[in-house]
Formats: sequence, structure tokens, C-alpha cells
Amino acid sequence: MAAPPTLAALPALPALAGRERATAAVTAILSNAAIRGALIVGAPGIGKTAFLGHIAQALKADFRFIRLSGSAASLLDAPFAALGPLLGGEVPPAPDTPQVEVLRATLRFLSTHAETPVLLVDDAHELDPDSAGILAQLIVSGAVQALLAARPGNPLDSELAALRQDGLVEQCELAPLTVPEVHDVVRHVLGGPVLPAATRLLARNSGGHPRNLLALLAESRRLNRLVEHNGKWLPTGRFPETSELLQDMLREDLQRLAPAEQDAVYAVALAGPLRLRLLSRLAGGGHFERLQAGRLLEFDFEETDQDEDPDSDQNRNARPDPNRNTDPDQTRKARPDQNRAAAAEALSHSGPLIRLGPAYPAAAVRGVAPASTRRELYGRFTQILADEPELMPGGVEPARWALDAQLPLSEKTLLATAQQANRRHDLALALRAATVIESPRLAPAAEVEIVRIYLHQGYAGRALARLSKVLATSTDPAVLRDAVLLGQEVVVRTGAGAEQLSQLLRNWDIALTRRILKPEDRRFDRLLHHHAMQLEGRFAESIPGLWRLAVETEPEPDADPAQQHRNGQDRAIADEGLVAKTLLAEAALVTGDRQTSTDIATAVLRHMEREPDAGNVLQEGLTLRLIRCLIQAGHLAGAAAQLERYETDRPESLVVFGGTIEFLHGWLELRQGRVRASLDRLLLAVDALRMHDPHQLLGYALGLAADAAAMLNERDIVASCTSDFNEHLAHQRGSIHETMPLTAQARIAAVGATTQGVTAAVQELTGLAVRLAQLCRVTEETEVHLLLLRLGELGGLPRLRDLTAAPAGRENGLLHAFAQALLDKDADRILILARDAADAGYPLIAADAAAHGARFLAGEGQRDGQRNGKRARRREAARLVQQLQLPGMVASPLGESCAPRELTFRERDVATLVAQGMRSRDIAARLGVSVRTVEGHIYRIYDKLHVRTRGELAAVVLSGPQQVEPAALAPRDAVPAMQVGGG
Repeated sequence: MAAPPTLAALPALPALAGRERATAAVTAILSNAAIRGALIVGAPGIGKTAFLGHIAQALKADFRFIRLSGSAASLLDAPFAALGPLLGGEVPPAPDTPQVEVLRATLRFLSTHAETPVLLVDDAHELDPDSAGILAQLIVSGAVQALLAARPGNPLDSELAALRQDGLVEQCELAPLTVPEVHDVVRHVLGGPVLPAATRLLARNSGGHPRNLLALLAESRRLNRLVEHNGKWLPTGRFPETSELLQDMLREDLQRLAPAEQDAVYAVALAGPLRLRLLSRLAGGGHFERLQAGRLLEFDFEETDQDEDPDSDQNRNARPDPNRNTDPDQTRKARPDQNRAAAAEALSHSGPLIRLGPAYPAAAVRGVAPASTRRELYGRFTQILADEPELMPGGVEPARWALDAQLPLSEKTLLATAQQANRRHDLALALRAATVIESPRLAPAAEVEIVRIYLHQGYAGRALARLSKVLATSTDPAVLRDAVLLGQEVVVRTGAGAEQLSQLLRNWDIALTRRILKPEDRRFDRLLHHHAMQLEGRFAESIPGLWRLAVETEPEPDADPAQQHRNGQDRAIADEGLVAKTLLAEAALVTGDRQTSTDIATAVLRHMEREPDAGNVLQEGLTLRLIRCLIQAGHLAGAAAQLERYETDRPESLVVFGGTIEFLHGWLELRQGRVRASLDRLLLAVDALRMHDPHQLLGYALGLAADAAAMLNERDIVASCTSDFNEHLAHQRGSIHETMPLTAQARIAAVGATTQGVTAAVQELTGLAVRLAQLCRVTEETEVHLLLLRLGELGGLPRLRDLTAAPAGRENGLLHAFAQALLDKDADRILILARDAADAGYPLIAADAAAHGARFLAGEGQRDGQRNGKRARRREAARLVQQLQLPGMVASPLGESCAPRELTFRERDVATLVAQGMRSRDIAARLGVSVRTVEGHIYRIYDKLHVRTRGELAAVVLSGPQQVEPAALAPRDAVPAMQVGGG
């Protein structure tokens, strides 16, 4: 492991990285003759000094910049020390030099240049009064413009402050970087693509402050939490929240504070957000406004403590103690109006919540706090709570503080701490608390928390043994229910299949013999049974039983959460309903009922949105499975919104699910017609899924990536994805739970048509369609028939029409009408459907329909000699194809009268082999026909494609569809791909 980086070793930020808006604002100020400058304000570490440097570099062609430093001058402790760069070669003024003489000296220096300079004044709040007075006079006189950078909470000299009040200087706030801006910075520093999940985590941990960001980025690389793989940067584990370098920088900031101010900051870092009344007693009052102005602390007058567990006892007015039980399973979330009332009461009685500013990560500040200060503050903390127990903060920080101080905690409190820490993704604390619990009564519950930790970390395989131990020893119904649901999630994430789930079911049945059965116990038994049926491929059979479970687990309308708990409605039973509905949505989609799948998935996602449980490891996986249902069912807008919400609300899960999320984004982009963006994301997803693939998506990701690459004529990528897929296919477990393995294989077969021959591709796809029909996987069979249609195989149209006959959503209706129009050879109807599909938000269907309509019109024109009216319709069709053509796609509109005629499958195979340089004798041997037959095919190919030599034929084949009518030679490239169901 590399040594910790130093401040000097940190990379410089790219010019203006993430500061485009602030740069535009400053540029406008400097170009405004009525304004003499800007006051740039931002918290420590926000990048004020770097921003001034970027401005000087970016605008050096338009302005002359002179840099001054208030902090450097303050170290000299001499009047006018900051003005050295404005005095030229003159002797620095003596302390008793009149201010007017210094002003004249600076004006003499400035007069030697024609243009008005712009002064860049860093740390303007540290300027001595004499220097500040001279600068103010220079600005007022118009001799200079100025960009003054200052920390908030540190007052400027009165003369400089007056400039802002008089409107001569405008204030410009440097805000923390947004997530996209962080992504730009990280990508620049790393020098290559980075998984967006990684930048979201870095943005969260750094608060968007460039100083923190660069320090944590360097630490992530040092700890190998962020590694380069195939030129892409991917997360391998949880990112650090602190580093030695970051602590050194924060220590320097905090040393500028008074001792009482330091105590206030340390107390909030150690105990979590505190009420003003408690913090005042801990650290004394009178200095909070200065800390707030300096962005070290923030006051929250409106919200409840966001860091406390929603199920804790914070607002119950019970007398808490360090060993109190805060088990989140003992209470349910209060209603919003109750939360607001409790917050209002706490605000009036104890003051607002005070939390650390975003520039000061709690983990880093805790690392800076001296041990003596920790002990002294903890002594005060416990004494205050003995007098006023109602001030006890929620969350896990007090327990962490006690553990750090090596103070004893009861096992009941340790279990509650582990549960709360798990729900907040504080996995180190959760593991620390859970592993020391030894009592037989609480140990199984602690084992469940360790299983959750493993799932949060992506180590699903490690959880199996732990769960078996819990099911073999526990008699607590809540613990057993949690264990069996987590066991289901382990089976999903490991792809273990029905056999492992059946073993889980047997262990559950044995566990039930140790306790009195309740009705809800048998529901869990049925849930496992129906899940096992799906893993065996019996989706249709599982649907009736899952419907009954979904109805039985539905909570009563307007039921009181506390009453639900008293009736046995604990968290595991609520999660049971979510699992049943997720399985039901997946089964409905597999069997072709897209609308039902969409309705169920949308309802469950909305339920989880109304009652958020961001730390619920089970819901993390369920949410992504439901989003996958929405994409495959064609509900693209809803899927996009849910993906964005997931990334915002569940950032900690991105370490495990980053590849899954990138895959979903890539799939969504492909279905929305953004092929280039889709390919970039899918290739990134493939590398990420090689490291963490909890939903077994790698094979399908390779298939989609090959598909997108073929659309863009990226032959090398197609070949690479095909090779990787074949290797993956040879090594995969072969479980039915591998996500859509046959459909992934179908995509690879389709893109291989140009190299292996269309005949072979059609034969393989036809076989896969038959297998999917036997498995009753209607949606995936539909997708394979669309791939066949892309290759010009129309024999499956009756089956495609029948598969999409049921009223199952807008996309299904479009596909049904499209198949029927193709069967009727109704070109006009096909072109109308193309416009309808474009209007409905299915651009790939629109492009495909337009191309097929144009092909039919072209065929009509050749048969009837292009009589009047036919040619005009063909031109209209060509314009429509061009209009619906997607950016970067390798398809072109049909030609005019010289449009080549369509080749037969055999002619396409021969043309491909000729382009590969094979002689007629070799082609005949390859295809099992005579040389004379091959030469006859070549003669007809020459006639249809208007070529005269093998060289011209090879040029047409290898140049792609720009030179040839789409369906004539390369239907894979030329006919825009239809991405339905699976893509």
C-alpha cells in the first residue's frame, strides 16, 4: 500500500473544472464599466485561490492580472506589506510612511502600463488596514479592478466592505461542486472514464469541496478502493471518509479558532447533530454565530435530525440512558404530521439542530480531536444528560463515542447500535458492535446484522453460513423472518438457483418446529415455494399464488404503524409483501403481460418512495429489479425517474450496484435511441459487472453492447463483446437465474450475421425462439422474433403478431400493428406506424418501421417499373427514414431508381465470403455446393448490387450500408435495430 499523499502531491484541478457558472459571472463583472470588481466568498477548501488562478489563466488575453496575498503579508506584520507587487522596484515604505505617499508610488507603477490591471487579492480578510485602505482608494479611483477572495465569517476591512455596500464590488459565492462537476474533476485527475457511482460517492463524502475531494480521491486510490481496469476507473469497496492529509488540513483550519469554538465543532463531530441548548452547555455560548458565518456549523430550524434513525426513541420524551434500547424494530416510523409536531416542540424547547458544515466531514474532524478533549467533552456530555435526559441526541454517535472511550455498553444497546448503523450504512460501527455480542438470546439477531453488512459490502457468498446458523438456533420470530428474507436475497445475488432456495425452505420449516406457528409464518413458506418455482422457470404457475400473497400482505388503509406492530406487522412482514410483488411483476413481464408488470412495479416503487428506508439492504436490490421491469416493459420515462431517485437516495449502495445502475442507464439509453451514449455506458457497465454482478447481468450487458456497437459499425467492439460473451457462456453456472441468457445469446447471434452468415444466424435465432416458447417466456421470445425480422426473416411474423395480441401497453400495441402491417405488406400503414412510434417515444421501433416501409415501396417500384405515384411515395419514405435516423447509426435512406435489389440468404452468405477474400472453390466447399452454383450466385449478386468485379463487391460489403440498400446485403447494420422487451 502506498504512503499517504502530501498536500504538494495533490494534482492541480483542471482549468475552470466545475466553475463554468462562476467564471461567467466574474467575466461579466470585469466587463461591466459600472462595477469595479468582485468579492469571491467561499468556505475553506472550496477552491478560492485556485479559482483566482484559473481566472487569470483563462482571461489573460483580455486583462492584465497582478496577484496580491493578504495571508502572506500578514505574516510580515508590517504596514503596506501586501502592496509589494504594486511598488515596482521602489524601496518598501517604512512603517511611518504617510498613506498618500504609498498611494502615489502605486499610481506611478500602474501608470507604466496602458491597460487597467485587475488585482487578484487572496485572503483579503487578512489584509492589514493600511494596505486595505490603499486598495480601496485605487478601486474607487478606477485605477484598478479587483477580485477579492475571502473566507465567510471573517470581516473585511471597513473601507473594502464599504465598496460592496456602495455597489462598486459585487459578491460572488463559490458553491460546492455539483455531482456532474465532481465527475468532470475526477475524470480529469484520473485521466480516463470513471464509473458515475464512484463520483457520486466522492461527491457525498467530500461535500463537493475541491480540497476534500482531491484528498479523498488520493486516499481512495492509495487504499485500492478505486482501481483502473481496461482503462476505466471502478470502485472496489467503500470509499474512505477521511485521510491523514485531510485531517492535517482541517487541523490547520481549526487551530485558528478559539478553544471554546474548537470544543463546539468537536462536540458536534463526536455526538452528531445537537440541539442548541445541549451544545451551549457543552461548549459555552456566544460564538455560534461566528462559526455559522464561517460555514463550520449549520443551523437547521425546519427539519428533524436527518441523521437519527427514524425508528429511534429520540422524540418520545422517555428518560434515555447510555444503555437504552433503541432497537428500530420496536417502533415504526411516525406519520409526517407527528414528525413535524415533534420537531416543532423540540425546536421551541431545545433550539435548532446544529450540524457540521459540508466542508468539515465528521469522520475527519473526529480524527483531529485530541484524546484529552474527547474525554473532557464526554464527561460534560454525560453529566448534562443526567440533568436533562430529554436532550439525548439520536443516532449512533453517542454509542460510537462510548466505544472509542472504551466504556462498557450493554449488549442490548450494542445490538441497537448495530441495527441503526447498518441502516445508515455505517458498516464499520455496525460490525464493531455486532461482533462483541455473545449472549445466546441476542447473538442470532447480531448474526443477522452481520449478514446485512456482508450484503452491503457485496459479499453475498459469505452470508450463507451465517444464515444457516441463525435458522438453526433462533426462536425469535422477527429474527427468523429477517433471516429467511435475507436468505432469498442471498440466493438472488449469488445466482444459486432453485436448489439453494429449496434448502433455505427446508431450514425454515425446521425452524418453525421450535415455535408456535402463526398465519404469517406459512406465508413465508409459500413465498419461498413460489420463488423456487420461478427459479425453475415456472413463471406462469407462480402467478396465482403470488397474487394471493400480495393481497394478504397489503397493509390496511390508514392503519396506525404502532398498531400494525402490535398486530405483528413488523418490518420483515412488510418486506415480505414487497418481495412477493416484485416476483409477481417479474413473472407478469416474462409471460408477456407488460402492463400488469408496469402497474405493479410502479405501485411498489411509489410505496417505497412514500415510506423511504434508505438503509434497507433488501429494498436496494428489489428497487433495481423493479426498474429493470419498467425498462423491459417499455415504461422508459418512469424508469429514468426512478434511476435518478435511486442514485440520489441510496448513494452507499452504489459500491455494489454501480455496475447494475450503469447497465440500466445504458439499456435505457439504447431503448431511447441514444446509441452512442448507450454504448459508452454499456462498455463501462461490463467492466464494473466483472467486479460486482449481484443480479447476473454481465451476459446481457455484453449482448446489448455488441448490439449497440453493430448499429454504429464498431466492428472491433462487436468482435470483442462476442468473444467475451462466448467465454462467459462457457464459464457461467448455467442457472436459469442468469438474467435472460437466451436473449443475450440471441443478440450475439444477430450481430454475428455479417461474419458468420445470415443463414446460420437465422437458424440459431429460430432455435432460441422455440426454446423460449417452450419456457413460456413471451417477452423474450418477442425480442428474438424482432431480431429475426431485422435479418429479413419474415416467417416468424404470424407468431410475433400473436405474441403481441394481448392489450399490454402502448409498445405492445405498436408491435402488434407493425407485425400485422408487415403481413399485409401495407407500406402506407407501416409508415404511419413509424410516425406513431416516434411520437410515443420509441425511436428504434420508428426507425425500423420506416425502413421496412421504404423497402416495400422500393420493391413495388421495381415490379411496376416505377409508374407515376410510386416514385413520389418512395421519395417520401426515404425522407421519413432519414428523418427518423438516429445520430451515429450506420443506416441510410434508400436510393432512387438505382436502388439495389434484395439478396437472398444464400446470396448474402456468398457475398460475405467473397468480401473475405475466399475463392469460388473454397466457398463451394464451405457451403457444400458446387463451384458452378457459387459462380451463379456471384453473377446474380453483381447484377443486384450494380458491381462488376470481386473487388467492387468487397468494397461494397466492407464499406457498410452507406453504399448499399439496407436490406440488400447487410440487414444487421442497415435496418435500424428494434430494441423491444429486452432492449
